[in-house]
Amino acid sequence: MNTNLLSIVKQITGEYGEEVLGDARRLKAFFSDLAQDEPKPLRTAFLKCVESGFYRNVKNTESAEERRDVIERLAVRLRDDEGYDLTLCTEALETLAAAVFGEGASAPAPKTTEKPAPTVVQAAPKAEESEAAPAAQSQTAPAPAKKKPKPKPAQSEAVPAAQSQTAPAPAKKKHTLRNVLIAAAVVIAVIISIVVEDNGQSSANNSGSSTAAAVPSAEAVSWFNQGKAHIAYPKQEYDQAITSFTEAIRLSPNYADAYNARGGAYSNKGQYEEAIRDFNEAIRLAPNNDGDYYGRGYMYYKKGDYDKALADYNESIRIRPYTTNYRARGEVYYIKGNYDLAIADYTAALNVNFGYTIANQSRGNAYYMIGDYDKAIADYTIAIDGIPHFRECYRPRGDAYYHKGDYDHAVMDYNEALSVNPNDALAREGLEKARKAQGKKNP
Repeated sequence: MNTNLLSIVKQITGEYGEEVLGDARRLKAFFSDLAQDEPKPLRTAFLKCVESGFYRNVKNTESAEERRDVIERLAVRLRDDEGYDLTLCTEALETLAAAVFGEGASAPAPKTTEKPAPTVVQAAPKAEESEAAPAAQSQTAPAPAKKKPKPKPAQSEAVPAAQSQTAPAPAKKKHTLRNVLIAAAVVIAVIISIVVEDNGQSSANNSGSSTAAAVPSAEAVSWFNQGKAHIAYPKQEYDQAITSFTEAIRLSPNYADAYNARGGAYSNKGQYEEAIRDFNEAIRLAPNNDGDYYGRGYMYYKKGDYDKALADYNESIRIRPYTTNYRARGEVYYIKGNYDLAIADYTAALNVNFGYTIANQSRGNAYYMIGDYDKAIADYTIAIDGIPHFRECYRPRGDAYYHKGDYDHAVMDYNEALSVNPNDALAREGLEKARKAQGKKNP
């Protein structure tokens, strides 16, 4: 998290109130003076979060766990809808949440800083051996069970009471034999644990989803964390990240998170086939993770393979009926011309989170396509009210007003769209048509 940006945001909210985080126009004015020295991509992403109305989404969370989930989902949504880097979106949202709840209240587990090379840590069986040894030692030196009331001063506390009897030699042999048996048992247990782990590693490659719970080695986790550090803004070193994730996978072939992360890196590079292969493997290892199906579905969507995208989004919804999953499937239905099904999915997304105003925009588009201009206008208006000056909605709402014959409102919306983006050729064309229609209606 960029602490400088956070301190600037807190300075603004301290002076003007937290509500400013819901007003992109006012916040942008303050940012132009106070945050001009901060990285422009992060400033832009943060302002986009505010413009998109994410303040309300974050504000309505009740726990750190829920905030982590909301941040993750909103970051993916901003990446998919606006093309921002996922890590950059996450950092901007963490800053927004920290401004509302306090620093660290919303952030996911902190990223491990990059190390020159992974530190080789003892494998799990070795750790088990070190834990088992004290137990064995404690058995070889039990506390005296039956001491005489007044033991001799020279007697060691570790010597069992049996040694004080008249036949010490046989008792000592018996005690030595017990030590040997205990030590042998410990060695056998360690050997078994090593064999079990090795067999688990090899059989995991052929046993499908039953290996999903396999724990990666410490060295693999170190490489994984290095990969995440390479992806993080401002580095965005996708090639180096892929190298690190690949090494993590080599060390722990059943590391589902590493496959998912490498698939995301390939996705950011536009290497959709490689990304799909990694999401395939992540799904094989962790078949109940909706994010893997969502990621693979998005790759199919980008490739134009809408039927496969639809199948993956169906599965992501089956696992987790969540806003982004519903909207993603709705987008596939929309592009296939199934507007009624698209409307149903956008509505489902809004039922999960009524503040998910980007679904209002999408549903408005679908209503427009079936000629229901009143409902389209209603949805566009909700989106604009929820996300002030949401530029994507002024022009289509102007189109809906135009088709209704309400040329005055159409002209107003086209002008608003052009004030946001003077190069919007469709808005300029719509404005000219609406003005001509006005003239004919009111000669």
